[in-house]
Amino acid sequence: MKADRADLLELTPEALVALANAGFVKRAQKEMAEGKAPALAQDADGTLHATYADGTRTSLAAGRSLRDAACSCIASGLCRHRILLVLAYQQSCRDGAGAAQPAHDTAAVAGEGARAGLDESTSDSPGGNADRQPAPSSDTVAEAGTPAGGPWSPADFDDAALQAALRPATLRQAVELARARPVAKLAGWRAQAPAPTAHLPMCTVRFFSRHSLGHARCDCQEGGGCAHVALAVWAFRAAAARQPGQTDATVEIVPPEPDGIDAAARLADAQVLRALAAAVDALAGQLWAEGSAQAPLALAPRLGLVRSLAADLGAAWVSADVDALAAQLRDQDSRSARYDPRRLLDALAGLQGRLAAALWAADVADGTGTARQPQPLLPARQILGLGIKGEVTLDHLKLVSLGAAMWADGGHPGAACGAAIAFADPDTMGVVALERSWPKAEAAAPAVPLAQRRIVGNPLGKLAASQVVTRAARRRANGLLEIGSGTRQTNVLPLSPQAWNDLRPPLAFATVASLRRHLAQAAPSCLLPRQAIQHLHVLSVADVAHWGWDAAAQTLHANLMDAEGQCCLLRCRHSSGMPGAVDALAGLLRSAEAGGDPVLRVAGTVRVLGGALEMEPLAVMTQARAVVLAAQAANATTLPAGIAPPPAPHAALAGNALALLAQWLREGLRNQRPTAAERARELSAALARAGLEGTAQRMEAALAGLGGGPGASVAADWWQLVLWLAEVESAALHPVPG
Repeated sequence: MKADRADLLELTPEALVALANAGFVKRAQKEMAEGKAPALAQDADGTLHATYADGTRTSLAAGRSLRDAACSCIASGLCRHRILLVLAYQQSCRDGAGAAQPAHDTAAVAGEGARAGLDESTSDSPGGNADRQPAPSSDTVAEAGTPAGGPWSPADFDDAALQAALRPATLRQAVELARARPVAKLAGWRAQAPAPTAHLPMCTVRFFSRHSLGHARCDCQEGGGCAHVALAVWAFRAAAARQPGQTDATVEIVPPEPDGIDAAARLADAQVLRALAAAVDALAGQLWAEGSAQAPLALAPRLGLVRSLAADLGAAWVSADVDALAAQLRDQDSRSARYDPRRLLDALAGLQGRLAAALWAADVADGTGTARQPQPLLPARQILGLGIKGEVTLDHLKLVSLGAAMWADGGHPGAACGAAIAFADPDTMGVVALERSWPKAEAAAPAVPLAQRRIVGNPLGKLAASQVVTRAARRRANGLLEIGSGTRQTNVLPLSPQAWNDLRPPLAFATVASLRRHLAQAAPSCLLPRQAIQHLHVLSVADVAHWGWDAAAQTLHANLMDAEGQCCLLRCRHSSGMPGAVDALAGLLRSAEAGGDPVLRVAGTVRVLGGALEMEPLAVMTQARAVVLAAQAANATTLPAGIAPPPAPHAALAGNALALLAQWLREGLRNQRPTAAERARELSAALARAGLEGTAQRMEAALAGLGGGPGASVAADWWQLVLWLAEVESAALHPVPG
């Protein structure tokens, strides 16, 4: 057998899982281990033919992807025979090369490559066409089925390769998409992650072969051979042109042809952006002056103007910020359990910060900024979310639950309840959320427990503790997920104790230090895409120590210790929407403390407070089971008393200042008594005594507008102060001697 199909030789089991599905790969590996490999033949043009014992024949032409292979079996799309052809070809090339060291033991690989033993779903999405096929090196043959060679980049694919792999209509579609100048976040080749990846605004493209674009995998409905593959290649080219050899980058995709956007159109966009920033500042001025508790009708005109301008500009993340702000205002007015004064404060400051950063980045890009200004962290288009579609239909998708958050209002009129289930995509390490809400039942009607309400044909509690395999999913720009109700297209399987094993950075981390570094290196939240669930991660746990119940704060806290002995503080707050969460977590901690079922991983939302990592848990993975805390029934039990360690002094001071600002935003500056300024100046003096003179000066400057409500300049001071205090609250600062 000639070892001239380099694209097939470098396909690892993980790549085959991504290109097909885990069920096909697991079964194919099992048949290889049982000696049921097909008989292979190869034509002069490189076409491979496989003949199986049952008479099935499979053919794969040179330069074609797995989706383009022809098979005589009854499957309408991908099947295990295509995977068996690749595995048998790799084995044949290894045997022919006489490698000194045997390759993977197929039985062992079957356990590693299969992901959760999913069923053999099929797919009929179109694949790519032929592209370049250089002859493989002897190293590639010896290591068939493993990551071969050194670093490489999809930028190496030239125009001829794109034209051979993609249809002309697909390339024209890619050019049209590129004219919107979307922004891509690139993750280059690494030895531990050898598939270069392009995170586009609405989908993710991974490159599993340095020799063939046919094996590029996109999570859109087409699955591969789509316009997104061309966009990803152009993004890697742009990164290589800007800084050769750079592994990771965030770049704006420029079409290969002139996009025809003239200076007048760019000027019009700039004018809309400035008008939008002015409208947001006016809205912020009204909120700060009169308070967020004012009648919704008083805010409706300004909110409507901001929404209209954001839609005219096509700024997806600005629209999402406005929606988040409006939702908090509605929740406050309806006395919903979802209202949080601090979250409202952050939403308003983040919206103003995003627009200010975008204006600055646009000025620097246009050359109108000063020469001494530093380069912006991100392009203005990415900060604003320009050129992003509303939603995208996804291909065959596997999702793994990371837990759920449930909420329930009190008994007031208009009360509601709801839930958000967090899912991880093990292929892209992305997080999506499935949200639902329902009006609470009338007093005379029997109340349906929240965990028993049905989503996608399943009880909420069951779905929150499941793995989902579906071909009926649509994802919105903000990470919200919709799944069709067709049972034939969606399978729901229990969440096994091994379900999180394949999760890796930037979603799952083995140590507290690595997760803290990831959070520290991320751009400020106001510059990142607005997502339904922010900062959700999985952390590995070596031990749990010093846990207890703080009755005053209604919070169960525990110290999670990693393998390096570093600590993450776990905080589980009691909530009426999740009455059994605290009891369930206490039972897990008590069992682990007694030497029973140990806690191995915890999933939850994380933040850094005073340099220390804190997590609000959603789900816990032990050695024997997976537990979604919100889905557990309440079980009254006696909890050991304990008080969480206080945050660092500077973090506590910054938190107190932010709580005071959140109160002022709710009440309005014009409604404050003279004692309000005295309290703020006491806080300012305490900040100065703690060595935070710059923060104290910023607070004093903002207080200048406390008397009669802020004008435009003072409104800007307030959002800058909020963002500054948030950074101080999270920073790891050392106390000042003396």
